[in-house]
This record gives sequence, structure tokens and C-alpha cells, in this order.
Amino acid sequence: MINFKKSLVLVLMLCLVSNLAFASTFNSDGEFSVELPTQKAEVFNDDIDGDFKFTITNNRNFAQDININMLNKKGWDLILSDRDFTLKSGESRLVTLSYSANSDFEYNTDLISPDEVKISQLDDYIGVFEFPIVISGNSEEVSVSFQVLIDRRGKTDYVFDTKFASNKLSPASPMGFTITSENLDSEQDVTIKVELGSKVLKEFQDTFSPNLNYKVYQTGLDSTFEPGIYEAKITIRLIEEDKKTAQEWFELTTLEVVPYSSISDISSERKTIFRDRFEITLTNNGNVADVYEQEIKFNIFKKLLFSSNFQEYETTLSGIKLNVNLESGETKKIAYSFNFLPIYIILIVIVVILSYIIHRKTSNPLDVETELYEIKKDVHEGVKSMKIKIGFENIKESEIDVLKIIFRMPSYLQVKDESFLLTEPNHVLKGSSQFKLEWDFKRFERNDSRIIGFELVNKKGILGDIRLPDLEVEVKVNGKVKRYYTPFEIVRG
Repeated sequence: MINFKKSLVLVLMLCLVSNLAFASTFNSDGEFSVELPTQKAEVFNDDIDGDFKFTITNNRNFAQDININMLNKKGWDLILSDRDFTLKSGESRLVTLSYSANSDFEYNTDLISPDEVKISQLDDYIGVFEFPIVISGNSEEVSVSFQVLIDRRGKTDYVFDTKFASNKLSPASPMGFTITSENLDSEQDVTIKVELGSKVLKEFQDTFSPNLNYKVYQTGLDSTFEPGIYEAKITIRLIEEDKKTAQEWFELTTLEVVPYSSISDISSERKTIFRDRFEITLTNNGNVADVYEQEIKFNIFKKLLFSSNFQEYETTLSGIKLNVNLESGETKKIAYSFNFLPIYIILIVIVVILSYIIHRKTSNPLDVETELYEIKKDVHEGVKSMKIKIGFENIKESEIDVLKIIFRMPSYLQVKDESFLLTEPNHVLKGSSQFKLEWDFKRFERNDSRIIGFELVNKKGILGDIRLPDLEVEVKVNGKVKRYYTPFEIVRG
């Protein structure tokens, strides 16, 4: 009985296989014909579903109503795309019969009929099922039967296929590739290693499954890969469940690394009261040597204060222009600064000098007063004459060894004869552009005071303002000589 069952199934399977490659046409000379590409199909016991397609053609010159009748079968979902429809003369329609096993499908060890074999275990289940249908026209009908052979699926070797998605690489264009798995019956963990030339770019693990069998990857390059042709290799390693054996798949190709230029610059600055410091960190991220060029603008005043730790620049009218050579992957730090300390030193020196001058002028031991009065003017000739009075008193020193009062005046002014008040000058000096009057006093004690005066005459009749040079006071105390100056007011013409 067992041999009979096996023989029966074998015969049915052979019949099915022999008919898969042939199409059949039923009732070709009748009122309508039915064309079937195939009446037999083979499915595996872990995926019991599929469909049959057949075409019905109206062979007459009048319209026909077509009806398709099919009996339900337990354990199966049978769906017809069309059951009742009308065909015009010469019209054809494609009808689909879809079949799939449902939850009522039973597995047992009984051979029910020549067209139905049921075995309890799904992995070992084989069987043949028939689905008969009846197609009716206006006056004719055609019976057709479809057969489905259910066979056990043998274990198929796993396959992993790799394809490269790019052939020109650079640090900006990563290596792209895809991996497709086939014949997986469960989740599988694999190790993927990506190599370019003699260097491993990346090695990682990933999981593939029957429902997730296609993945896309990218692997970046760094600047150590110079332009050229490299051999690329992707290796996929699968360790079997027993952990004692492993399978490997690999794909080889040649890829070109193309020239790529990219320099990153990161700037920072630090400003203090004495110095402004700037720093630029340059990194060549490309795979070829490159030159970093940038113009840094600043005014001519800052040019005097500029200093740097590098020489790779040229001076321009508006600042400097950097020209920094960088090898592939190289990093350089460019630092430059503006040092304000010399300016502060110069300012301090100026302040000290001015302070000294002011001190010399304001530390006069004499209290000096000047007065211009009785100024006579002419409309056409300007200032004609004026009187000058100079008073001074020793208010600080116990005794001044030598005191000189020095008065200077332009050469166009002259002292009126016999106009000196109290004391005449000891010296009268004449130059090409000015005259100088000097009074000398010996042993000028504290609280001693004098008044000197005289009248000036403008004989040339010069119009405009008259500015007299500062009155100079020369004091000699304990062998040290100091000079002080006192201004006169401007005489408006």
C-alpha cells in the first residue's frame, strides 16, 4: 500500500512536469474557445499559493454571455477574477484563478484520493490537488481542470551577491556598494570587510533575513589614498550555526581614486590691552598637495605692529596675502599678532617728556606777570605802539644766584628811546629776524620783586596780529640752570 502511494505521487509529478511547457486550447472550433498556457503548477509546502491564467475568446459574430462555475474545496481559498461577463464578437478576456491554502488545510498520513495526499508534517508534505471549472456560453460549455503539485523544499545553499555602485572615489565621494542575499530561511549574521589596496577601510557585522535581503552601504576614504587605480575587495563571512564551519563570498574590482582638494580653516582670536593675537588652523583634507591662499586686510597703522610665526605670506597694499603649502593630510597652525606695547611705550615717553616740559614751565620759582597796555592802532597801518610791563617775585627759593629775564621781539618792532621803566636791560642783541633784551640780577633773594617795562613802536606799519615770543626766565640755583617760559597775549591788529 505504501509503495502504491509513492508510485502514484511520482506518476502525478511526472505528468505535471511533462505538461508545464505546453499550452492548450479547448473548443477552438466552437462558439467560444479557451486557451490555457498551463494547467499544472508546482509549489513548495512552505508557500502554498499561486494562480492560473486562461483566456476566453468569442468565436462567433454575435455577443455571448459567459459564466464560470467552480466548486469550493476545503482548506483552500479559490478566487476567480471574473465569473459572469459578456463577450462581443471576436472579443477575448483574460481570467485569473488564484489559489492559496488557508487555516483549514489539513496534514495527515491518509491517502484520501488520487488527487489528494495529506501527511502530518509540513516539512515532508507532498500532494496533488485538482481544481475543476465549467465555462458556459449561450449554448456550449467547456470543462477544464487545473492541477497543483505540492512538493517539499530542499535546502538550498545561501548566496550573497555584492555589486559596486561607484568607480571613482575620493574623500568626498565614498565607496558605495550593495549586498543581496538569496535562499535564506532565517536571520543570518554576517561579517563584512571592505578593503581598498592593502588597507582595510571598514569591518562590521550586519543581519540579513528572508524579508530583508537587500542593503545599501557607503564607506568613506581618508586623504591617505593618493590618486590612482586600486583593487577593491568586499568579503562576506557567514559562520554556520554549529560555529565550526564558515562560508565566505567576495567580490573583486578595480576602482579609481581621483584627485580631490579640500582645505579646512578654523580661526580663533584673543585680544588683550597689549596684543591682539589671531590663529588659523589649516588641515588639508584632500589627497593631493595644495596651497591655501587668503588675503588678510588691515590698515597701514597695524602694519607697523604686525608680527607672525611664519614666512609664507606676501605684503599687499591692504594687508598680507597667505600662501601656505600643505601636503595631503598635513595640519599647520598660522599665528600672527598686533603688538601694541611699543605704542604704549612711545606714549609713556611722550607723556614723560611733556610732563617734564610742563613741570619745567610750571615749577618756576618766580611769580611772573606780564601786561600789554596803551596799545595804539591806526586804521591803515595796524598796531602803532604798545607798552609792556613785566613783574616778577621770588616766591620759592631762599636765594637765586643768577636771574636772567630774556625778552624777544620781531625785528619790525623797536623799543622807544628812553621808555624803559626803572631798569634798563643789560644786553641788547639784534638779529636779522628778531631783537633780544636781557636783564641780569645777582643774588635775588626770596620775596625780592622787580618791575621792568618799556614801549614798543611799530615803525613799518604792519597790519595784522602781533604775536610776541614767550618770555624766557633763566634761573641759576646752586650751580644748576633752569629755564622757564611765560607767554604774552596776542595783540589783535
